[in-house]
Amino acid sequence: MGNKIIRAVKNALKFIAPSGMYLQYYGKKHDDFYRELMRDVEAPEHYLNNPDVKRDYFDSLTKYGFPVRYYKELGFYEIKDKKQRNSYVGPGRLYAVWYGINSGPSRPKLDDKIIYLKTFDKYINRKWLDMESATYDEFVDFIKAYPKSIVKNPRSFGGKGTHIFDYTGQSDDELKEIYESYVNSKSLMEQYIYQKGLLHDVNPSSVNCCRVCTMRFKDHVEIFQTYVTMGNGDVCVDNAYEGGLFTPIDVETGEILRDPVDEMWKAYPKHPVSGIELKGKIVPYWDKVKETVLKAADEVPDIYYVSWDVCVSEDGQIYLIEGNSCGDGMWLKDGGAWETYVRAMKSNHNYFKYKLAYNYIIKLRLEELMSYLRSYDDE
Repeated sequence: MGNKIIRAVKNALKFIAPSGMYLQYYGKKHDDFYRELMRDVEAPEHYLNNPDVKRDYFDSLTKYGFPVRYYKELGFYEIKDKKQRNSYVGPGRLYAVWYGINSGPSRPKLDDKIIYLKTFDKYINRKWLDMESATYDEFVDFIKAYPKSIVKNPRSFGGKGTHIFDYTGQSDDELKEIYESYVNSKSLMEQYIYQKGLLHDVNPSSVNCCRVCTMRFKDHVEIFQTYVTMGNGDVCVDNAYEGGLFTPIDVETGEILRDPVDEMWKAYPKHPVSGIELKGKIVPYWDKVKETVLKAADEVPDIYYVSWDVCVSEDGQIYLIEGNSCGDGMWLKDGGAWETYVRAMKSNHNYFKYKLAYNYIIKLRLEELMSYLRSYDDE
């Protein structure tokens, strides 16, 4: 009991301490941890040994919430323009939005894939089966109706564990074994989407989407950040964490603005699989994509920020794949869109709640934030 009280008092003191002062103190006290993380991400030597870089890192952590890996990969020490620095939406800021203001009662409609599919039924444009409750006969009927299907873990993220199931006339014994494994893993099966046109051809093994980010203001919803995500290789998902590529789209016109990059911003003028050049191409049915996400946003009126994944096909079909209450926006080399977040939070009078959440994350979850993405490397 005494240890719990002492820990609570220490946490309270951390919470009320000036952020910059506390983090600089932490940096001095835990120099070995800082160096360990910098070595993990193969940072340049001066990131480990130059005291100016270290001071700048903890100053940046205070202001922008960057883990070590993103500080290094962005070359953040070399970025001197304060406006550009302040435009990034790093994990610390994003998590504070998630914990502080994006936690309304509608959030399970986005975070739970089963509830999501039921809520957005008129936008998803595909059939699905919850294996946790499906009978064997329902499973057989589904795979015969849709011989190719996507199997997901409804509680995972980043496309992890997603794979394709092909029904090719397997025996009853084989199907029963597959059925049992999907029931035990509480899997979700979805009808496979046969995408057509440019966004299919760029990497045919994956369903390639547009990520469309919406922000809710007091009296309207804005689309403020959009980009194409695509697989890279023989994979069925387009997530950057699984090796995928992404590139920004002009919100107004649907034009693809740049060459695609990978998670660490390496650019690909031509897609490594198809050789297709995407820069300058126009996403088909772009107005229809935007119309779909704006309507979908009205289904979760108490959620302020959503990043929607939308599959668009050149036959005019639109598939709302998922909505993310804490999906990452674009961490581009030249900055993100933090100004939009701030405008929205002030419009909805919840900026103070965000600041409290941010203060909690950069102090009471500091080591977790600094070592962000270690868990992805370990899996």
